[in-house]
Amino acid sequence: MEGGMVMIDREKLLTEIREWAIKEYETPFLKSYKQAIILEHGIQLYQREIKGYDVELELCKDTIKTSIATKEVILREILASDEKNRYEHENSLHAKMIKGLVKLRNH
Repeated sequence: MEGGMVMIDREKLLTEIREWAIKEYETPFLKSYKQAIILEHGIQLYQREIKGYDVELELCKDTIKTSIATKEVILREILASDEKNRYEHENSLHAKMIKGLVKLRNH
C-alpha cells in the first residue's frame, strides 16, 4: 500500500456493480442509460483514489440509484406530457370529425 491507497480488484468491483444493477433495474427504457452510468463509474474508479471495496460498492450503488431515480422522474414527466398532448390532439380530431359529420348531415 503506497501513500494510503487501498489496492482492490477493480474488475471484480465493476462486475459486482454491473450484476447488481442488472438485477435491480429491469426497466427496458433505462437499459442504455443504466449501462452509461455503470460505464461512467467504471471510468471514475480508474481515475481516482478509492476508499475500499465495500465503500466503493455502496457509493456506486447509491449514485446509480439516485441517477436512475432522477431519470425515471424525468421520463415519467415527459411521458405524462406526451399522453396529455396526445389526448388533447385526439379530442381535437374527434371534434373536427363531429363538425364534419354535422356539416354533411345538414347539406
